[in-house]
Amino acid sequence: MVSTLVEQSQRILSKTSMLRVLYTLSAVAVLTLIAVWTNALFISGVHSDDCLWDVVERNGENILIVKMIFPGGAAEKAGVLEGDRVLEINGNSIPPAPAQNVLWYAQSLLNNAPTDRPIPYVIERGGMPIKLQITLSAIQNIPLIPIIYAVFATLWLLIGLIVGLTRPTGSVQRLFFLTGLTVFFGFSGPAGKLATTEWRMLWIVGSVLYTLAWIHFCGSFPVRQDFFDRKKRRLFIVGTILLPALVTLFFFLNIETYANIISIAIGVLSILNSIYFGLGVWLLFRGYGKMPPQSDKRPMRAILVGTMITALVLLFVGVIGMVQMQVTGIWQQLIVIPAALFVALPLSYGYAIFRYQLMDVRAVVKTTLVYTLTTGAIVGLYITLALRLGQELGSLLGEQMQKVVSVAILVLFLLAFEPIRRSVQRLVDRRFFPQYRDYSEHLAEYGARVTEAIGVPQVAGLIAGTLSEQLALQAICVSVMNVDGLLEPVREVCGENLAFAPEGTEYLQGMLRSSHDLTRLNAIQQPELRSIVDPGFAYTIGLYAGGRLIGAILLGKRSDGKPISGSQISFINSIASQGASGIEAARLYEREIERRRYEEELATARRIQQSLLPSTMPQMPGVAVAAVSRPAMAVGGDYYEVIPLSSNRLLVMIADVSGKGLPASLYMAELHGMVRIVSSIRQSPHEMLTLLNAQLCGVIERGTFITASIGLIDLNDGTFTLARAGHMRLIRQRGGEIETFEPAGLPLGIRSVDLFNASLEEITLEYQPGDRFILYSDGISEAMNEGHEEYGEDRLYNVLRDATNASPEEVNNRLLQEITTFRGEAEQNDDVTVVVVEMGERN
Repeated sequence: MVSTLVEQSQRILSKTSMLRVLYTLSAVAVLTLIAVWTNALFISGVHSDDCLWDVVERNGENILIVKMIFPGGAAEKAGVLEGDRVLEINGNSIPPAPAQNVLWYAQSLLNNAPTDRPIPYVIERGGMPIKLQITLSAIQNIPLIPIIYAVFATLWLLIGLIVGLTRPTGSVQRLFFLTGLTVFFGFSGPAGKLATTEWRMLWIVGSVLYTLAWIHFCGSFPVRQDFFDRKKRRLFIVGTILLPALVTLFFFLNIETYANIISIAIGVLSILNSIYFGLGVWLLFRGYGKMPPQSDKRPMRAILVGTMITALVLLFVGVIGMVQMQVTGIWQQLIVIPAALFVALPLSYGYAIFRYQLMDVRAVVKTTLVYTLTTGAIVGLYITLALRLGQELGSLLGEQMQKVVSVAILVLFLLAFEPIRRSVQRLVDRRFFPQYRDYSEHLAEYGARVTEAIGVPQVAGLIAGTLSEQLALQAICVSVMNVDGLLEPVREVCGENLAFAPEGTEYLQGMLRSSHDLTRLNAIQQPELRSIVDPGFAYTIGLYAGGRLIGAILLGKRSDGKPISGSQISFINSIASQGASGIEAARLYEREIERRRYEEELATARRIQQSLLPSTMPQMPGVAVAAVSRPAMAVGGDYYEVIPLSSNRLLVMIADVSGKGLPASLYMAELHGMVRIVSSIRQSPHEMLTLLNAQLCGVIERGTFITASIGLIDLNDGTFTLARAGHMRLIRQRGGEIETFEPAGLPLGIRSVDLFNASLEEITLEYQPGDRFILYSDGISEAMNEGHEEYGEDRLYNVLRDATNASPEEVNNRLLQEITTFRGEAEQNDDVTVVVVEMGERN
């Protein structure tokens, strides 16, 4: 019970909930302040001294002079004359500030002064100060411009509150709410009973916060811009705070009172806010230009139109104010109609948010409804228990037990909140928000099935079936990336006849790589997407594995005509995420099956290839032969053959097909059959190679060739006859001496038979007992270690010298061991084959 109570308390006091409460309370506080400010304007009205002022420059200072006096008015009765300089109003001096600030400050002094009694009014005439007493008159008018500002701030605050409640932890949502919360301070000033020093300080703080929030928001929406790095952002924040203070101190060092400094600072901030507002508008347009081409730009266009209207109205009001120089009824009547368009900015945001679902505000309505009903039920239950049960038990058990009962009721309140909230939420979801229903059960079932699916078509079918059934879609298709890197519809899901234009597929892939969110296709006016949109697909979302695009889901419209929104989007995201993992796993499974099949085929090919090589060496008196071949891959292109032609004649052959792997092994098998036939009908190595070349030219691919050497040993004559078709040189070892032979010859497979025959040379060597003849492939001399150093022929010769007394088999083993040691961790880069023939006594 205690753990449940703690869990419920933590949910109630979660960060998101606390932020929503904070947003709501701060919004209510500012709305109350706006109401008090507006009411103060109606109550206080405008106080007048019945004269018009002007600001002139004298001795480098801006001073306030009387431009015109209304006959019979307060100024005339007090003795004020045209041309007099106004020094003080109600004990407050007029500082030599910029013209607009002087007028604004002087008018604020009049508005804050009483009208039921005379006030001090000091003028300067002829260089001499004159102290007068003047009774001000109150002009009760409707402050239309301030009311427009109040409506503007209220609308922005309410829309910002909705956005903030939608996603309290979102950075853009938080900035938009903070902008709406503080915009009132940026476009108004303290008035009436709010014109005290304390309230003015609040206005300064709020105005600075508005500037920071507005610029930061415009730099983050609709896309995050690189306009501010961290260093520039710090300078901007510090500058926004210090600049008003520095400007005030620089221009108004002779201000006598602290209150006057605050007033001038507010005036400076109002000018800076207008400048920063223009900077924010520029950032919005800049962000619009950086939006991805495939994104829906309609909501942003609506926002930019509203923002530009507000900016133009702000400029218009500022220009009119500077020209008129004094707030009058005529001025208000002149600008009130266009000034009403000032509210275009918050209205444009509201339109974009609600019309285009720029931010999912329906979640706020849902949450508000759920928590309102839940809280109402809990409060009703709490009041009933507290008032009725508490009183009854309290009267029976005493005052002390009544406190215990109250604590118990509070515990029941906390325990009941979450279960009742869940029940109410299910009720509200079913009745009002079917698009926000809980898909967790379906996701759990889908997740279990997708892990069991075998093959891409099965996973794609599961994705399509789940989405189509739960969202009632009119069409759906799942595409996966093919070997060419293009999205291709899965035929088992999308149908045999569905095909997309290549330009549409390429554009869709680029769009999905730049945005991982669900995208509305019908909002993107691109002709390249016509082949995708025309079949009835309205949405798309990518399938990603390891950050790579591996497929896409194309969704049609819902059968009820409603747009996809709310938890449906989260549901699609979850389906896509798990589906991508399923497709990747299915592909890995398919690749594993293919790999095993390929390995089995290679193993079969290797067995066949090994069967083509001599399993045992022929036993003939006077000669000992040992051979070994180690392919670089499962199968290779090296080949050797030892064939007794008669009781005293032995054919030894080695060959190397260009390339490695399965293609080379196929040519090697072809060569094996030809050698068996040729050796039976030709007598010399020269004749055998010329016939082999003539036969291979008809079957071997252009660009492929075979090097070969054929040696014919005559045990009666004691000779070794050699013909070489471009192969490695023959080595003859006699004791510690190494001698090589390299008769001329081109590789087999050369198209020009005549050229091959003309270049082929045959030599005959006499041998002595104990001589060795070594035939080898270039995989020995060209073997490489980790440093890309070749083994070379010198190392080969050294191994042969060291193995002078070893048998042919031992020579091969030592040579392979030396090459393996030399290669180290480097992979074998070519097939290795060596044939060692050791001669004995002549027959």
